[in-house]
Amino acid sequence: GKAAGKWTVVVNNNSHEVLKMVAVDVHYSKDGKKTAGKTVYLNNIAAQSSASASVKLPKKVQSVTYKIGLISSEKGAIYFARH
Repeated sequence: GKAAGKWTVVVNNNSHEVLKMVAVDVHYSKDGKKTAGKTVYLNNIAAQSSASASVKLPKKVQSVTYKIGLISSEKGAIYFARH
């Protein structure tokens, strides 16, 4: 398996407004089993820009999946992602 390491989450804001907060749910599988994972929060992403955050992974991770859970705009709107 792989040694413990980092995985980078990158969020691109293609809108014309500041994103106050974006929550990204990161899940990983280890030893053939899916584990709980983590939620990463990225804050104050300017319009037409991107932000990134590192997620520390445990040893022997085989795969990583992610999805956006929640987005809030600077104007106060809250969006829930549908998957």
